[in-house]
Amino acid sequence: MAMIKAEEASAVLEAAGGQAAETFAVDDGGPVLYVAASHQSECIPVSHCLGDVITSVHSAWLWVREYRPSRVILSLCRDEAWNPLWARFVRENRAAVVWDPKAKEKSETYALFDDRRRTRQVEGRPFDIYRETYVRTDGGPRQTALCGSEVGLVERERPLTIFTYNWYGQENESRPFPARNAGFGPGVIDVPEVTRSCRVLVSPYAKCMGMDVFTWDLWRELTGRLLEAGLPVTLNHSHDLWDLRHPLLERRFSTPESIADYVAGHALVVCGNTGVGWVAAATGTPLLAVQPRDGWMFQDFRYENAGIPSLLGIVEEADPAMVAGRAVDWVQGRRLR
Repeated sequence: MAMIKAEEASAVLEAAGGQAAETFAVDDGGPVLYVAASHQSECIPVSHCLGDVITSVHSAWLWVREYRPSRVILSLCRDEAWNPLWARFVRENRAAVVWDPKAKEKSETYALFDDRRRTRQVEGRPFDIYRETYVRTDGGPRQTALCGSEVGLVERERPLTIFTYNWYGQENESRPFPARNAGFGPGVIDVPEVTRSCRVLVSPYAKCMGMDVFTWDLWRELTGRLLEAGLPVTLNHSHDLWDLRHPLLERRFSTPESIADYVAGHALVVCGNTGVGWVAAATGTPLLAVQPRDGWMFQDFRYENAGIPSLLGIVEEADPAMVAGRAVDWVQGRRLR
């Protein structure tokens, strides 16, 4: 995935209408919500990926809708290229953006967060409610710091999702998860006005669930079957082992600031549980997902439990013919309507 410069990502947020931290003023009419979300896509030991960031944005929306703050403070890392995903949140909530420095190790960022929790201030600005977004692999230690234990794994709600996990894994959280407003779809990020093409976007890599079930060979065969059926395919990867050559095949990537346009311009997205799939959900793009039944990290990330309106179905078997057949049937059926 191509990256944009930090200053370009910052400019996107500034254009979205977010207030500078220096101009932020507390309104006595309601609580001030601070969302600590200084993601970094290059950080030791585990980085924040696209799926981590976009699901964090949705969690932040849930906090705003439930607590109805009079003011919102959002801290971000100035050197993070996924910042444009926060543009709608910043604009519609008139959030004050505080820019945190890039850290070599995430422990530095978490130490900064913990100091702000202790003082209840961000850059001298007081807040009432503290909420933190953390990468899922850090959930155990962060929830222990915030709550005394990893309370997000307690199944107060069924099914357990990444959003219930983030909701309950916060300090002093006593309210029930707002399930009525928890569906994940358009409204999380800015959705572009695009005309969907007849192309199928195939994004084969899904780091969180491994590649032992849905292997590179499976994705190669699946892509080949789609091409043989006459469907134009955009391949969101350039795996060196693939020797696929076809006039209907295009290998293309996106910048973070144009990821929504890139995904939404397709008739269908076929992928594992990965960030591109979450962007498809956020833009209302039809999504056919492959997920193994078990044996992969973080079952709370499963698409089918997240309330995604554009999810067409889940394939759990490593059967490229089945996946290709469902994709072809849907795209061709769409053409006939």
